[in-house]
Amino acid sequence: MVGLSSIAVEAVEVLVKELGVLLKMLDQEKLSKSTQEKKTSVWNLLQQIQTTGQGKYTEINMVSVGC
Repeated sequence: MVGLSSIAVEAVEVLVKELGVLLKMLDQEKLSKSTQEKKTSVWNLLQQIQTTGQGKYTEINMVSVGC
């Protein structure tokens, strides 16, 4: 995320953490097939962000996450 302010970078870091928590919560729920598919899609995107960023979300490859 070249050129983003430190506030935006922090917001993305919080978003990624919160998405992880939400996905773990959803693991405990009975989900419809379509909701399960969407959860898996979001989980895959989250993994791409975490892998691409190598611990620093300032280097997210926006193309790999569909932005």
